[in-house]
Amino acid sequence: MIIGSCGWDAQHNGGCGRSIGYADGEDWNVYIVWTKLTGLDQGNPRHVVYTTVTDDGAGGFLIDPLPQVQFENGYRSGYTTLAYDSPNAVGYGTFHYSPASGDPWSAVAVIENPWVPNLFNMGTVPNPFANEHIWPHSVFGNTNHVHMTMHELRVGAADMMQITYYRFAPDPVTGVMTPAHDGDPHVITDMAMNISTDIAPNSTGEQLAAGIVMARFGTLGEVFGESDDTQWNNDMYVFQSPDAGVTWEEPIDVTQFIGPIYDALPDTNAANGDTMRVYTDVSVVYDDEDDLHVAFTAGVFDFFRVAAYYESRIFHWMLDDNGDDVWTQINYQPWVRQVEGWARTTDRPSLYFDDDTGILWCAMEVCDGGPDTTDFGESGIVNSDIFVTASPPGEYNGLLWTTPVNVTNTKWLDEGPAPVGECRAESDVSIALDSDGDYLHMTYLLDLDAGTGIGTAPEGEMTDNPIVYHRIAKQDLLDIFEANAEWQPNYPMHVDSTGFWQDPGNSQWAEYGGFFTGNREELSVGEGSGLQPNEFELKQNYPNPFNPSTSIEFSLARAGMVKLAVYNVLGQEIATLVDRRVNAGTHNVTFMADELPSGVYFYKLSADGNEKVRKMVLMK
Repeated sequence: MIIGSCGWDAQHNGGCGRSIGYADGEDWNVYIVWTKLTGLDQGNPRHVVYTTVTDDGAGGFLIDPLPQVQFENGYRSGYTTLAYDSPNAVGYGTFHYSPASGDPWSAVAVIENPWVPNLFNMGTVPNPFANEHIWPHSVFGNTNHVHMTMHELRVGAADMMQITYYRFAPDPVTGVMTPAHDGDPHVITDMAMNISTDIAPNSTGEQLAAGIVMARFGTLGEVFGESDDTQWNNDMYVFQSPDAGVTWEEPIDVTQFIGPIYDALPDTNAANGDTMRVYTDVSVVYDDEDDLHVAFTAGVFDFFRVAAYYESRIFHWMLDDNGDDVWTQINYQPWVRQVEGWARTTDRPSLYFDDDTGILWCAMEVCDGGPDTTDFGESGIVNSDIFVTASPPGEYNGLLWTTPVNVTNTKWLDEGPAPVGECRAESDVSIALDSDGDYLHMTYLLDLDAGTGIGTAPEGEMTDNPIVYHRIAKQDLLDIFEANAEWQPNYPMHVDSTGFWQDPGNSQWAEYGGFFTGNREELSVGEGSGLQPNEFELKQNYPNPFNPSTSIEFSLARAGMVKLAVYNVLGQEIATLVDRRVNAGTHNVTFMADELPSGVYFYKLSADGNEKVRKMVLMK
């Protein structure tokens, strides 16, 4: 349902944080906040607003009769997130606030004050910097604190930002926002290039975790000078506080990407080290056992060519109470024709843990359709959709993820690009942290012209874009997951020096049974019992690098003529592995390279008008 509109189509410059809160009960209600521009001139006043959606008593919705209520009186406010006290159904909107004159600062306000109607009590965060102190992300904890992380505005494009922490304690009688922090905000790190943080409390509120995308300072500086550090050359760090934000422990480098190996030069493939980097988003949540879950986007990074590609994956990292950690893939989306700035082919994950069922959910943005998609606007930028996936309860929670389902599916199907006003590009998705009960509660912006329409170099035109509240029955999604019967293949966090993703194998759905609903017996998996593939797929060879043989797996949705061939770096065909009619299903072929020299080779699968190419390394 459309609950409002906004011409400011970049609700967040990176990670989205939370912008929706849900309170269950006989009369449930949902709060949603967003940034609203006055008119369609980006120089106009800009405000932060909210609305509520409530139960109509008959399974439907009632929207606030006065939607889009402004809860500050500034001139250029924006980039709001919501810290929501679900048990008391009180929302705290956090935002950066710009008066008619003077520099912006971060603030927090009680929205729809339950103690004094129509009064928005506001607390302001001290600014210890010469630069602006803005872009807050926030969460409410059970110690009765509103926790906030904020970002220092950097002056130059290559300057580092400082990221800070601050907290408020709302008065339970008056709603007055009292600072609960000694002195200036705590500087968590001064090594950030992106506006990408998220913060989460555990069940008691005492343990606090902040996920932060941190720049690999000086990495590029070793070759090109420190001014060339970039927004896509990052690691993912987790900072934890054992006492609700009073003190902070030493951070955990989650990704620990391997940097360039200079001794391997002039072979740039070998010298690249890891060819993956964290991009510009993060989502953090604790489960009911106080295990920490983090989701983030990682894209391809070619160090010696200083090249970054839009192709990306979303990874999940989990830290349990024993200090053990593990990485798993949530989603992978290959290259498409073009995505908007500050985006990748799949990104902006939003995690939610369901206390009732133990299921871990994740919503995300996805630009699908491949390089030949026709679902794009006049700017050439592909329209994105919202996808949802889930991880089952119990011992596999966070370790297995279903293949994501498109829950919006607003495709442009006519010829030519979608005209301005006809695009349907969903972005800035956020799931309510307390979506307990039968539904997921989400919000997102529906951009009517794909590409950011603001800034000095806008990609698309400014349009009056709907703000959407989307409620989905969880059981409907679980039914789809079980009908599709597919787990996501897992990929390693570290990519080898060939610069290509590796696939160590897929988890079989049948091996575990569709156990989202529990009480299922395990099903045996034997030869011929695999699920029928529903897409054309060429897997990464295994092992890779190899000597002298390797296995190549491919899948066909239907029978047809198939050719699988191997090529050298000059494009010359050196081996034909398959050239015949092949039945639908999954097939394995062994490639013997005992008579070939060491080096990089490519293998291509062609069938039914489709082609896929992968890279492999023979190392003798």
